[in-house]
Amino acid sequence: MNKNNFLNLILVFISISIPIIAFELFDYFYSIGTPEVKPFKLREPKNNGNSLTIDDPNGWYSLGPNYDGESRYGKIYFKVKTDKNGFRVNHNLGENNTNDYSLKDKKAIFLGDSFTYGVGLDWKDTYIGILESKFNYKSINGGTSSHSPTPYKYKLKQLIKSGAINSQKKVVIALDISDVFDEATRWTT
Repeated sequence: MNKNNFLNLILVFISISIPIIAFELFDYFYSIGTPEVKPFKLREPKNNGNSLTIDDPNGWYSLGPNYDGESRYGKIYFKVKTDKNGFRVNHNLGENNTNDYSLKDKKAIFLGDSFTYGVGLDWKDTYIGILESKFNYKSINGGTSSHSPTPYKYKLKQLIKSGAINSQKKVVIALDISDVFDEATRWTT
């Protein structure tokens, strides 16, 4: 390497280093004189004290029973209510209606992940809520975020075993592209 190339390399290094060092020094001296800045913090969702999700002894999770409050998706707060079985129901139902909420009078159970559950949406905007209001199709919303076919099968077996659903009930499993990832990375039998 000749002398001119070496000098050019040093000049390039200096011309890049000096602005970076100057910026870092400015940032340091500016930030020590400012009060501690706390990033934007979202409030906790309001609820009735019950847990929205519960774990069972076998390592599965589902929606908790008798939850009434909010959930949050990013900065969006939305209302969520569950019945005594841990299924999402219309949050506009009164306390008596939720207690009397019967699986027997429902035509179908929908199992799915966050799309079925309705993340970020109030009840009326979920597709189960739309089916109920527009077509009077009484359904059970069995959706739970990040579930996939393995937990759908587990939940279905538990419902049949408990007698909550029978052979007359239609079962709709709503699959989407995220189920492939969730199935491959989260669940084992």
